[in-house]
Order: sequence, then structure tokens, then C-alpha cells
Amino acid sequence: MNYIVLTGHGNYATGMKSALELIVGPKENVLAFDFLKEESEEQFSLKFKDLDKNNNYLFACDLMGGTPYKVVSRLDLNKEILIGTNLGGLLDTLFKIDKLELSELADNLKQTSLKSLVNIKELEIKKEEVTDGI
Repeated sequence: MNYIVLTGHGNYATGMKSALELIVGPKENVLAFDFLKEESEEQFSLKFKDLDKNNNYLFACDLMGGTPYKVVSRLDLNKEILIGTNLGGLLDTLFKIDKLELSELADNLKQTSLKSLVNIKELEIKKEEVTDGI
């Protein structure tokens, strides 16, 4: 089974999961692990001990090089790790989670996260450039 695992500092992971669930409802294949300020790296790493090695995990971490990233990078699991994804990318990837292989899910999450990052000013300029037509 494929899983999306959200992880990051503070309540990043549970906050992203909460936003996903508000839109699509609860999903058993979305997991969230927060790294809280009162936790040591060792305590945080114990949160992942029950992940089944027979599954595939797409980790979405908040920052490169931080404790959540370091911990998941050392896990002995079939995994892909992406840094700095967003809600739009996660939603699109969640809809494809049972249709794509793990590496394809990782690529999809990266591409759709990039596409969903939009500067509204650029959209407004494009709107002004549109001429009358059909």
C-alpha cells in the first residue's frame, strides 16, 4: 500500500493533514508526525517505529536538513522524500495514490506542488493581456 507521510516542525504535519481532511475527508493512507519543541531527535524517531516495511512511503517534509528530514532519511523503508510541498500538490497526489508507483507519486507531488505555486499578480497581468475574442 502507498502512504503519504507528512512531517515537520511544530504542528506542520497535523495542520496539513487537517487541511486535507477538511477537503477530502479522512484518509487511512495519510499519516502525520509532528516534531514538537519538547521532543528530542530520538523521541521523534520513535514515532516511526510501527511503519510496515512492506508498504511504500512518500514523505513530505517541511525543510531540508531539519530534524524531521534527518530522521526520515535514515528510516529503512521503501520511500521517497520531498521537501517543501504544498496543499495543492498533496491533494492532487492523494487522488492518484493507488494508481501510480512510488517514484511516479514523488514526481507528481513535486510537479503539482510547483504548478500550484502562483503569483496572483502574474495572473492579473495575463488577464489584462487577453483581447476580445470568441
